[in-house]
Amino acid sequence: MPLLLEAVRNEWTLEKENWLTVWRGEPGFPHHTVYFGGGTPSLCPASALVDLCSIFCSDLAVCGLETDEITVEANPSDLTAEYCRTLLTGGINRLSIGIQSFYDPILQEMRRRHSAQEALDSFYTARMAGFSNISIDLIFGFPNLTLSIWEDTLHRALHLKPEHISAYQLSLEPGLAWAEKQKMLPEEDCAAQYAMLQKILQENGYVQYEISSFSLPGAEARHNSAYWQRIPYLGLGPSAHSFNGHDRYWNKADINHYITGISGKKPVRSYDRLSPYDVFNELIMLGLRTAKGMDLQAFREKAGDRNHTRLLEQATPFLQLGKLKKEGDRLAIPLHNLFTADSIIRDCLLLPE
Repeated sequence: MPLLLEAVRNEWTLEKENWLTVWRGEPGFPHHTVYFGGGTPSLCPASALVDLCSIFCSDLAVCGLETDEITVEANPSDLTAEYCRTLLTGGINRLSIGIQSFYDPILQEMRRRHSAQEALDSFYTARMAGFSNISIDLIFGFPNLTLSIWEDTLHRALHLKPEHISAYQLSLEPGLAWAEKQKMLPEEDCAAQYAMLQKILQENGYVQYEISSFSLPGAEARHNSAYWQRIPYLGLGPSAHSFNGHDRYWNKADINHYITGISGKKPVRSYDRLSPYDVFNELIMLGLRTAKGMDLQAFREKAGDRNHTRLLEQATPFLQLGKLKKEGDRLAIPLHNLFTADSIIRDCLLLPE
């Protein structure tokens, strides 16, 4: 772990001048976020995360860039009172706790390290330590999850009153006991669970602002929202992804290769050079993931009149069926159709002429 953390610090040293230039060039965007995620950062000592946070924030501040949201992803079993207090006093002001479920049989099937009681205890521990901005993750769509269990899960989550809830449908991962297609819940059952999620959270004051994201008013995750606006971001560490405003790239997953590459000042990476049509389609895909939808005028300015017309032509059947809505210069998927967003978005993407 010390070697990995040192490599992350060194990667920032290698990258920071280029990235500070990128961020300073973002008009009207003086506020930045820091997100410790990908894997389980809470396995690291809290003091080490605070040290990294201090380095990032100090360098950003020198350039007049404010850091107003700093998040750590955490496994419930890692969150002690002392750990939380160290994070909070060190400037980390938001936690994302990977609760996933409040049922031990389901957690065991998912091979999670924590129990249902630890999930509850971790939240109360963080709250008592002083965290006023907490997000929790839940998963639906796995085998043996009935509507009644899912409903109870949601009410248990609401009893905690988190500022933010992220809810994801189970995706297949090789090697897990339920990761066989014939054991997955039928799609109609997953759709019913998603509809219940939307209904119950809305009735309890949560606003859905993206396919998987719900928050109390004003508590939207600024970090994640930047992804959907195509704002440049830097990822540090193994497997970390970055977007510099023009291209996307990511570090290789192997930790040893990552450390060796950084120590030799030659990061081991893969690049995705975005074509103009890649950019156009990202604007469609990312915009339609959100409740606000995509800005058609901004798309027209970027993609041109011809591609703007093509997009509206492809969207017309969905508009007629009510699967898309157009209000002024915004094109959006109605909330009740977000469960099928992938198929709608796929049919709206543009092919090069």
